[in-house]
Amino acid sequence: MTPDAIRARFPALSAHTFLNAASEGPMPGEAVRSAENLARLKSTPWEIGMEYYYQVPAAVRARLTALIGAPQGSVGLVGGTSAGIGIAARGLPVAEGDEILLLEGQFPSNIHPWGAAVRRGARVRVAPRPLGADPTDAVLAALSPRTRIVSVDWVSFIDGAVCDLGALGSLLRARDIRFVVDGAQGVGALRLDWPAAGIDVLAAPSHKWLLGPVGCGFLAVAPERLDAIQDWNSGWVNLAMAGGFRNLLQGDGAPPPDATRFETGSPAYALLAPWGASLDLLAEIGAEAIEQRVTALAGRTLDGVLALAPAHGGRRGLVLVSPPPGARRSGIVAFRAQGEETIALYRSLTAARITVALREGSIRAAPHLYNTEDEIDALLAACRSFLA
Repeated sequence: MTPDAIRARFPALSAHTFLNAASEGPMPGEAVRSAENLARLKSTPWEIGMEYYYQVPAAVRARLTALIGAPQGSVGLVGGTSAGIGIAARGLPVAEGDEILLLEGQFPSNIHPWGAAVRRGARVRVAPRPLGADPTDAVLAALSPRTRIVSVDWVSFIDGAVCDLGALGSLLRARDIRFVVDGAQGVGALRLDWPAAGIDVLAAPSHKWLLGPVGCGFLAVAPERLDAIQDWNSGWVNLAMAGGFRNLLQGDGAPPPDATRFETGSPAYALLAPWGASLDLLAEIGAEAIEQRVTALAGRTLDGVLALAPAHGGRRGLVLVSPPPGARRSGIVAFRAQGEETIALYRSLTAARITVALREGSIRAAPHLYNTEDEIDALLAACRSFLA
């Protein structure tokens, strides 16, 4: 699919330069229409069939399973990244004194839930990582004989640094260390090789690079970890899928054999149906083409930021916060204005109808597959104008 054809699926973007997929990804037109249809159906509930309880969630699980290359039955639908990480933090076995290793600067969704493991006797240790540095090296340098779980952000929400999941996963498996990944800023933008990554639990939300509505997400669990995390059933719809709504009291409550055991209550079909339409579009384009497009646009942004670096001894210019050229690329490029001008630059970009994010003292640009080279150039031109 050509860039122009992709862009045509997002007609609302024509009036704005939106470079903020790391915060909120826009839904394509077909997903918007699906959401509108679901809202209408709630006014005529006799039209809501059981397919919304069964087939719609199943289709979303299938798309996500294919997207990340995970084994069948690995994906469960949850409320978001925090919910998925929380399931891992509450369920992965730990003993008194076991260590959970995190990275400095991780998103709170991959920090706070680990309090559940601390309350069971484990302790959290944080590996230092200066912004722009390689997160993989930081984790490897911080491993200790007490490390039982490593939980990292695949892509840093601050500077876009990328963990080498394959390098980490193979080493952690060899040491029998559990590997948990917050995929919020990677899934939907970068390709994931599940077998090579050796991940035990991955969690990600719907509303960023996966272009869905806010309020849902997924976790993927290696099949051999299912019983270790949760050997009981916490929902009822996942049992009704086997026995039917007319025989709810006849089941024995045994957990489903797959990751649907982590799903609780009625499925959020009003969110899942439009998300499914977005996932269909991503599948139509293909993960390899998406990654190439995203990293090319991010590379154009990074090159432009470096070109606006302050001259030797100069007092105005842009300072790159993200990893330098040659590092693994994500869809995120972070930079600051020299001196105390970062917030003023952010306000100037906002006034010019260019949407970026301000995170931890840096401006964060996050182009996705729907963006164009002209939009990257417009961002850079606006920065150049501000610095003039």
